[in-house]
Amino acid sequence: MSTHKKITELPDGPADQYGLTPRQLKILLAIKQSTEENGFPPSMREIGELAGLASPASVKYQLEILAEKGYIKKADTSARAIEVTDES
Repeated sequence: MSTHKKITELPDGPADQYGLTPRQLKILLAIKQSTEENGFPPSMREIGELAGLASPASVKYQLEILAEKGYIKKADTSARAIEVTDES
């Protein structure tokens, strides 16, 4: 029996009152929690595992949307260079 988390890409739901879809909220919370627990944000792969996304392209797309909405800041220098903004 495998102990790996199952990755499933289900359709995302509608945006909430803050403009976040359930998937975007899950990603944002995963970044916050990992940063608080580990002192640094999760990798793209870890975000995918935490949010149930199998495709790195899906993770990248969702991070771009979160950055456009102002919830995170990303630096192109590192996969872990993600910062949750104060507004979120």
